[in-house]
Amino acid sequence: MNLSPNEFYVLQCLIKQERPKIVNPHLELRKLQSKDYIDKDFIITDKVNKLKHLLPKIEDKDTTVDNIDAYINIFPKLKLPSGKYARSHKTNIKACFQWFFKNYSYSWNTILKATSFYVQDFESKNYLYMMTSQYFICKTKIDRTKESELANYCEMYEDGTLAQQPTHFSDKVV
Repeated sequence: MNLSPNEFYVLQCLIKQERPKIVNPHLELRKLQSKDYIDKDFIITDKVNKLKHLLPKIEDKDTTVDNIDAYINIFPKLKLPSGKYARSHKTNIKACFQWFFKNYSYSWNTILKATSFYVQDFESKNYLYMMTSQYFICKTKIDRTKESELANYCEMYEDGTLAQQPTHFSDKVV
């Protein structure tokens, strides 16, 4: 396999059906065409199919079913005061995590711990103003930019800010 790192990256993007972000794809696509890895319509040739065992798995290792299930199970099985269910559908969560992992590099351990802090914080407030599991990962603002409250909590968790917050207990005395 006589591919440069950039050619290899663009080839992987073609297989994943993603747009290359860190290189000029036009130059690399021409090189791939000249080496018969793709045809003139930018379709992968049989030459690549024979080499697929050398390419890393295309599946998203970061959005495994077990991790997504663990994430969803942190949220309560109830309707929030906003009228929306706290838990969103697994397909929506997976799509949000695919966006999340393209933009952030937190581990699943950090994600699950930060999410637990978030839910525990709102549990003491009867879940008032708590985001749904989907919006917590990725929320599209009015100007069509995306933001992630999960990323903010992950950053606070890694900085140790969340661990320093005292746990608030209260009892109602009559």
